Amino acid sequence: MAYSTSAFTDLTLHNFYINANSDVTALRTELTNAVAKFTAAGMPSPEDMLEAIDARISKFEKAIVDDQPATVDPNKPYDRNALIREFLEEVYSVILYCRNGVVGAGTTADPYHENNKYTNTVPDPDVAHNPTFALQGIFADNDTGFTGQSEANAEQKILKFYYELITQTFAKGDALKTRANPDNVWTVVTISPYTSPTNNMVYDRITSEYIGKDSNGENIYKTYLVQQGIDLSVVQKREVKNQAGIVTDFEFIFKEGVIFDGSGGVTAPTLQEVQIITGIDSNGAKYYYYQEGDVKTVSNFKALSPTEYLYYWNEARIQVLKAKLAYKQALVEEVQEDLRQANAALAELEKVANIRNLDKDGNYTGDLSAETIQMMLFNSRASLRGDSLFDRDGNDYLQNWGTWQECRINLKNYIDRKSAQSQDMMLDYQQVLNRYNSALEVLSKLQEKLDGLLKSQLRNL
Repeated sequence: MAYSTSAFTDLTLHNFYINANSDVTALRTELTNAVAKFTAAGMPSPEDMLEAIDARISKFEKAIVDDQPATVDPNKPYDRNALIREFLEEVYSVILYCRNGVVGAGTTADPYHENNKYTNTVPDPDVAHNPTFALQGIFADNDTGFTGQSEANAEQKILKFYYELITQTFAKGDALKTRANPDNVWTVVTISPYTSPTNNMVYDRITSEYIGKDSNGENIYKTYLVQQGIDLSVVQKREVKNQAGIVTDFEFIFKEGVIFDGSGGVTAPTLQEVQIITGIDSNGAKYYYYQEGDVKTVSNFKALSPTEYLYYWNEARIQVLKAKLAYKQALVEEVQEDLRQANAALAELEKVANIRNLDKDGNYTGDLSAETIQMMLFNSRASLRGDSLFDRDGNDYLQNWGTWQECRINLKNYIDRKSAQSQDMMLDYQQVLNRYNSALEVLSKLQEKLDGLLKSQLRNL
């Protein structure tokens, strides 16, 4: 099948993804053309592998990714930079897999040796193999190409494209925080009409602006009167659809005339700064009056009634928690994918490590077997810098029975670590899920209460 380019729903991301540079387009064609020989060899399709990576990247489109921590926690290695690096390494591994996984145009599935076994360490000259295919250090010990800055060759141009795709995807998630938390959203409360003795203007609403904190850490606000006649319309939700026309999200919008930006012929509103002063009349009764201050013309004003304000911020909170939940879910899926790859490598190891060091007479045979390309690529991605999961004595991919035992132990320890990380991430996911469900419950109760008040008012009309 042809390479699919339907992973992303955001139009900007979608267009960037499908209008890839010539090197990425050539790679997609190369992967498609290679499917037949990999299928004939009984090996996974390289095209499917890259599509799966693209789909995993796209899951961060609606996720708020945590900022890069100042200190990286080794027990939680899925920070922002580590995610980018991991995706780039996997993209590069697909390139190497496609070009080295099957020898020539045939169906031999092992580039190192056809039957995956050397006898007495002497290679069979009649069997096709590729001893120059050396992966040691190509990932963990070499940063070239994984910073998204190099264009030295086609492969690094591909990685640069993916680096930009991933960072743009993360930026879409980051934008959810600012979209749900725009500047200058003020709640406006109705008051009895007040005519200013200073300018004779009538004000019928009042609002306040947060301007900072005092020396005790308490919030400081300025209070303003809103002039009569300004159109402060309601906030609304607009459906957001993907490229297939399916509703996937919503965003907050305001009716025309609410956002005054000094353009389009809309006159910016004038707000009268006031202080509400408490006084005592001659009879000792308390009363309030306005002490006017400066006049302020607002260039960016988004107004909400108190009811709208409650709804707006509760739904904004839900939207942010939803994006954080998507991030936690994506992390869980990432560590589960690492576990899947590790278990697949362990299954490969069990097959190739099925050799004996002793013959039937108890004599040492010295039999060796080689890693498969899937094992080579997994080891390159999963190993820490300078610390290979698989034995590298002799700078080759050949192991005897004893070193296979060491490799097996290292791989199982890696799986245990990932399993522990998976449990930690599931706990993080559950905590955010509880907050998300709590926010939904608050909004539901608010809706129920307001509906009840409205119905009781209608009955009394």
